[in-house]
Amino acid sequence: VVDVSIITEKPTTEEAVNENTSIFNKVKRSIEKINAANLKIETTNFNLSPLYDYSVQNKPPKIYAYQVTSTIEVRTTDLEKMGEIIASAIESGATNISSIGFDLTESLKQKAVNDALAAAINDASAKAKTIADSMGLTIDRVYAINESGTSFPEPFRAAMKAASEGMGGDVSAPEILPQEIEISASVNIVYLFTE
Repeated sequence: VVDVSIITEKPTTEEAVNENTSIFNKVKRSIEKINAANLKIETTNFNLSPLYDYSVQNKPPKIYAYQVTSTIEVRTTDLEKMGEIIASAIESGATNISSIGFDLTESLKQKAVNDALAAAINDASAKAKTIADSMGLTIDRVYAINESGTSFPEPFRAAMKAASEGMGGDVSAPEILPQEIEISASVNIVYLFTE
């Protein structure tokens, strides 16, 4: 996930919105041309605000321009294309790359949770066998089992500031290194032992 913003300032609302929309569409098209796997582009912010001149003392501030900020969230499972997405957005006129984040797809999360639970159960069984063997007992059966928790980190979002001074030009695609995501699970198992 990466957030891409376009910020424009013009004397009128119409000019500010029109310029922002034009750049926004150019940025969106350039990202779509990359053909990254499972690409999703969503608008997450659109803001129109007046800009005030406070330089004249003892007089109310005067509007001198309008600023439009539009932000899109770009998602892909193709991490190798993320640097290209960022470079393309900047080359097309994006003025701010505000963060980059890593998360698992829902299917990968579920598989990872299931694998972590299986590992926790296997670990508990191995420990129960070690205890039984050291005490000269045999595991008879499982009396109760309770999943006490599965955890994985919230999606990682690192702050990343990149401002584009101009439009166009060649921007090197930054190398994006994914974060390792660790998932843990714990279970409480009560075993019945026999002699």
